[in-house]
Amino acid sequence: MRKSALDRILERVTKDQRGSCWITGFTVRSNGYAGMRFEGKMHYVHRIAYRLLVGPIPEGLSLDHKCGNRLCCNPEHLEPVTTRENNRRAWARFPLGHPSRKTHCSKGHEYGPQDYCPNRTTRRCQECHRTYMRDRMRKLRVS
Repeated sequence: MRKSALDRILERVTKDQRGSCWITGFTVRSNGYAGMRFEGKMHYVHRIAYRLLVGPIPEGLSLDHKCGNRLCCNPEHLEPVTTRENNRRAWARFPLGHPSRKTHCSKGHEYGPQDYCPNRTTRRCQECHRTYMRDRMRKLRVS
């Protein structure tokens, strides 16, 4: 007899030190979330657990791990929110917040308005970039 998806999830769950997070034992994918086969397709374990224990995820919303642990599948730690809110909360967990809030690069150069790249998640310091390109061109000429 085949086990249900919920039984498969629960038999692979271990609780963290505090006992509140349900850490899944399924294969962790490159993005840090655990996946398993469900209804003939690969799905994230936390989404399956939420669906089976709470109900369907509302249309247009994604699940936020309130605990910040991507491997947690405890439905009490999952909250349906908009993608924008999910991203805002994720960046708030970092000490400096979103990279756009940084004022200086790792070498100490102050960022200016020209250092902002709207289609990237990081800022690029023009001074460091110029130095990098200069060194790269020197190496190419020598070769």
